[in-house]
Amino acid sequence: RFEVSREAGRESRGGARGCERKGEAAGVCVVEDYAHHPTEIRATLEAARTQFPGRPIWAVWQPHTSSRPRLLCNEFAQAFVKADHVVVLPIYPAREVDRLGLSEVALAGEIKCQDVSVASSLQEAADQLANRVRRGDLVLTLGAGDGNKVGEWLLETLETS
Repeated sequence: RFEVSREAGRESRGGARGCERKGEAAGVCVVEDYAHHPTEIRATLEAARTQFPGRPIWAVWQPHTSSRPRLLCNEFAQAFVKADHVVVLPIYPAREVDRLGLSEVALAGEIKCQDVSVASSLQEAADQLANRVRRGDLVLTLGAGDGNKVGEWLLETLETS
């Protein structure tokens, strides 16, 4: 269950960004989660499917570092199978300075989902979503970086349109 996943996430991450419902505007629900490992992403998407049955799910993923997605590329590719749409954000470098030849475009090309797009910036992702989401959609921002801003900006845009 989503609630169980949320509570487990809060316990292990100190309460912040563990499946936190950010709000709803124009019938679009935005939830953010700190999930940045394929196992966490898969579990969060499965829980969202249970908690929000029948709702199309947009997974907005910000890869955290270049080394983790490079090492776990196959696992990340499979982690998004429960999403209807995936938006891949620019890689959040955290402590890393070398991108190891990895790009968001390459990562997006590996993801197993029918609708995968890449945004060159967080603002571009929010703009893309504002033009594409529909009433009843669930937008899930996933990652340990600053990608959660996409959900906040999306809500602001939907509230004013």
